[in-house]
Amino acid sequence: STQSTWGTSLIQNGGSSAGDVAAAGLGVPSRLATPFDRISCLLPFVYCLLSLCCSSLLSIVSIEAGMNGNGHGSNGALAVDDGTLGMQETLVQFNCPVKTSEAQLLPIDPTKGSQGREVVSVEEALQRLFPPLKWTEGEEWVQTVSSAHASRMDVITLQEQMDLRCQERNALPSGICPVREELVEQCQGELIRQITVQCAERGLLFDRIRKEMKLSIEAYKQMFDAACQLSGRQALQLEKNKSLVEQLQNLEGIASTREKQLAQLKGKYEAIEKRNTERRHLEEQRHKEEANFLRKANLQLTNEIKRYMS
Repeated sequence: STQSTWGTSLIQNGGSSAGDVAAAGLGVPSRLATPFDRISCLLPFVYCLLSLCCSSLLSIVSIEAGMNGNGHGSNGALAVDDGTLGMQETLVQFNCPVKTSEAQLLPIDPTKGSQGREVVSVEEALQRLFPPLKWTEGEEWVQTVSSAHASRMDVITLQEQMDLRCQERNALPSGICPVREELVEQCQGELIRQITVQCAERGLLFDRIRKEMKLSIEAYKQMFDAACQLSGRQALQLEKNKSLVEQLQNLEGIASTREKQLAQLKGKYEAIEKRNTERRHLEEQRHKEEANFLRKANLQLTNEIKRYMS
């Protein structure tokens, strides 16, 4: 009621300008209804309106880019798996499938551009990096990679799609993850496609660098597998050596026991030998004494017999 009263009073008093009416509609008192105050009061509403418009436009652009690949292709590449037709989700932008008779494919020379400075066209470079997909479904179809230029919004959309698919497929945020590796490889392919569209030679060079990195990773994997096998063999050898060490320790224990028993037997033998020597010495001495006694007795008897006979 106050706003309508202020508006009515302004119109009745000759304040029929748009700023006066807006100030009256926004509830601005007459003492603050200066141009600066009017603009200050209108700025929040204008900012909200612009924010809504921008968010709506960004949503529309993101949806169109996700469905049609910025209007030039699609992010789903048709692929053949064991003779059946299926949709393989990929981050690389492909054109819509067409019949083989309607497709315009360039003859590819694999040696061209690899050495020297031969000029390679964008279409030829794209076909070399991303071979066309062919399949049969009633008729022969072919799908080629898109040759459309990418904008800044396409790159942002690519990053968002990669993050979204990582989240949907439960990819690990760190460490070894085949899902994240696959999605990152697809993202690399799309970036190489965008670079190739701008400069074919640069895209071929990036693809060569990517292949070199893959070869290095494969070499590291082979080295890792060889190291794992070597460590496994060493572990088995260590277990075998451990069993041998245990056997050696057991044998050493048995040998020490036998040595102790031998020492004990030697002590017993020496003691028995000593007793036998002492006993033999005593018997020999007693035998000598008996022999001496018998000689004396014999001598006495002999003397007595001689005396009786004389």
